[in-house]
Amino acid sequence: MSTRERITDPALIRGLIDGHGRWWHEIELAPGIVTPGDDSNRMKLPILDELGLPADMTGLRTLDVGCSDGFFAFEMEKRGADVLAIDFVPETHTGFATARKVLGSNVTYHMENVYNLTPAEHGEFGMRRIGHGGTLDPAA
Repeated sequence: MSTRERITDPALIRGLIDGHGRWWHEIELAPGIVTPGDDSNRMKLPILDELGLPADMTGLRTLDVGCSDGFFAFEMEKRGADVLAIDFVPETHTGFATARKVLGSNVTYHMENVYNLTPAEHGEFGMRRIGHGGTLDPAA
């Protein structure tokens, strides 16, 4: 559950979207306001639901590997998960930081290489979402 304040002013949201520049994911940041991404993951959600993305992820700690702008990370958070999102670039090089700010999200972002992840430093996860295609890996 988010404890940060969500931005609701449509003009401010549009300005933040435009100010970022290129987006990879289409993310609906407010009703009717969608980032101009190249990849419409919103169309893939029914497929991921069929492959096992739980509708209720309450209490589940998840890892989003290769999160880019964060579409799947924010979707898992919306479903109740505690999410760690990683990618190889700073979050400001993608739309992640902007989307998190607008959404009031608590998703944690680390600029990290997947090969450097350790349970001691990053914890353990009940589910992982890996890469561009949205592969789901129940880590149980």
